[in-house]
Amino acid sequence: MNEKPTNRIEFVAEYVDGNIAEFTVNRWSLRPGDHVARIIAMERQITGELPPGEVKAVRRSHYPAPS
Repeated sequence: MNEKPTNRIEFVAEYVDGNIAEFTVNRWSLRPGDHVARIIAMERQITGELPPGEVKAVRRSHYPAPS
């Protein structure tokens, strides 16, 4: 399925050790609120899409998602 870049929201997962990992989330998945991005980050750690480790914070990136 091809999605338009505008349908993806860029997030940053900040780890307690200072590392960060960027990931995108489908805009539709965020309908309940941005707090869902933290749950998605944990799921992506389980699948290996994000590095393991304790996530301190998940926030929207200041930069747009890559096209």
